[in-house]
Amino acid sequence: MARSRLQKKKLNGEVIYQDVLNCNLDDATMILFWFADNKIVEKMTKKFEKLKNGCKIITIWGPLPGYLPTKVEFPFILNEV
Repeated sequence: MARSRLQKKKLNGEVIYQDVLNCNLDDATMILFWFADNKIVEKMTKKFEKLKNGCKIITIWGPLPGYLPTKVEFPFILNEV
């Protein structure tokens, strides 16, 4: 569904459906991250440290630990690397 919406609106982007703990995020420019489980957040925070400068991470309900939000439109929080 998300891929077809990107195509319909002629937007450049890629939707990846993979295990978040095992996927490659090296080329990511924007990530939707909705997890609250501390074990997953801790593992992903380490992955996020390796992201390119300017990569945006959207969270729901609260910011990522160690990041100051750049924009808040509750319940969405925009964090930037």
